[in-house]
Amino acid sequence: MKKFLHLLRKILLIGLYLFFVIVSIVLAVLLYTKTKELNDINSAYRDTTVLLNSNQEESQVTIDNLQGSFRELNSEVERLKAENAELDTELQRQIKNGYGTIKGSIFPLLVGDSSFSQYQLVCAQSTNNSSTKYCVTVSAYESDFTLVLPSGNYNLMSNIVTSNNSLNLEYTARYTEFVKCVKEKGEANCNKDQLSGKVLTIKVESGQTVNNIDPTDWLKKQ
Repeated sequence: MKKFLHLLRKILLIGLYLFFVIVSIVLAVLLYTKTKELNDINSAYRDTTVLLNSNQEESQVTIDNLQGSFRELNSEVERLKAENAELDTELQRQIKNGYGTIKGSIFPLLVGDSSFSQYQLVCAQSTNNSSTKYCVTVSAYESDFTLVLPSGNYNLMSNIVTSNNSLNLEYTARYTEFVKCVKEKGEANCNKDQLSGKVLTIKVESGQTVNNIDPTDWLKKQ
């Protein structure tokens, strides 16, 4: 009987030992798994933190660049405003010192090769000296122009600026009685054959502006 009890005790001890060994292994596996999950979570957290910091730095760089560009653009705008103010002051000074202004617009013309002329050279020619001219280059797309010139009497004319920056003198536009008549009465009430080509003289007075002086009566050189 004692031998049986001794054997039973030995078997129980071996069983308990095996149980504790198995439990220890299971707990070790669970601990390793949980530790790995925790390490993965910490690694993901660190990567996310680095990414967020990087994005914040990039965002700050972008903001700084935009602010720098804005400051440069604002500085350029202010500079242009200052230049424009200086030009306006100079214009007013010239007007007060015996200068007047002619304002008008041009009319685009299709030249012989049917190409569209982008620019025209508009000139005011002194009636006292035909070699004295005051000119401005005008875009056919904007059409309006302003000439600032000394007080006096002038004839207005326009020529096409060709693609190689020379003047096409085959056609010349002038401000004539026909142009004036059309503006005042409408084309239906103006005789082109009688009025076209009759150049009008524009009187420019100090500090005054003469408007609607359009060199649009196009005539081919004879």
